[in-house]
Amino acid sequence: MIIVWKQFYGWPVILLMQNIINKVTRKRRIVFLLLVLIIYSSCSDLNNEKTIENPKKAIDDNIADINHQMSSDERVFVSREDSVGNRMEGDLINSKKHGVWKFYSVKNILDSVNFYRGDTVYLKLDKDDYNCEFISIKNKYKVSVPKKWKIENSENENVLLSLFKNCNDSFKPVITITYEKNNFKSFKEYIENSIYSLQNKPYFKELLQSNLTKINKNQAAYVSFEIIVNEEIAGVLAIFIDINNEIFVFTGTAFNEPKGEFLRYKVVFEKIAESFSPLED
Repeated sequence: MIIVWKQFYGWPVILLMQNIINKVTRKRRIVFLLLVLIIYSSCSDLNNEKTIENPKKAIDDNIADINHQMSSDERVFVSREDSVGNRMEGDLINSKKHGVWKFYSVKNILDSVNFYRGDTVYLKLDKDDYNCEFISIKNKYKVSVPKKWKIENSENENVLLSLFKNCNDSFKPVITITYEKNNFKSFKEYIENSIYSLQNKPYFKELLQSNLTKINKNQAAYVSFEIIVNEEIAGVLAIFIDINNEIFVFTGTAFNEPKGEFLRYKVVFEKIAESFSPLED
């Protein structure tokens, strides 16, 4: 797919999305050029936790507060090993597992990955989405990406990278990294204008989340929303990071049906964006 870039004040990825939506068929043969990571995996044998079986309902009920009750000063990263050498690692909040937890066998092989809320397995994730490696982008930046995801380059200099998952689904979840100069007085004004532009698009359905925060000490924002694609609902997560007045936008997209894919991939998209940084001089 050739991406057509136009300069305008606000969020340039909106134009990418429009180009993509125009090419989607009812059979959902999609190559979303937008953001990255997560599906199913088996539970670890280390624990016998209760599993929430309806992630689609979880999306409808409350998608916004999953990560943002986890401020950096509340998280405690731990790595635990049982008596036979099985290992698990992840974040604790108030002594309870929360967020992404990885489970390894005695041979240090990743067996499974789960997303927790208060010691409860909220989502079972695809472990291949967490077998990652750092790659260099244009010899200027680095980002951790799943080894099994396919990299697609663009001729447009403002599109740094597109990744989509190699899977047998009729659509392929995608994350795309773009950037542009901030032409507004502040990062907050840039985000507000981006949301306003988005809400005026014909495919826009509903804003789910909008939070200003920081990623690696840089100003950042999480914006998630739903769009209508041929009478079906897709979820989009856009993560904005301001690095030296350049806005890097990580846009991840997946359908909400079946089995609530967007929420599964939303977690992966966040992990990818949070790993991004300039290469050290």
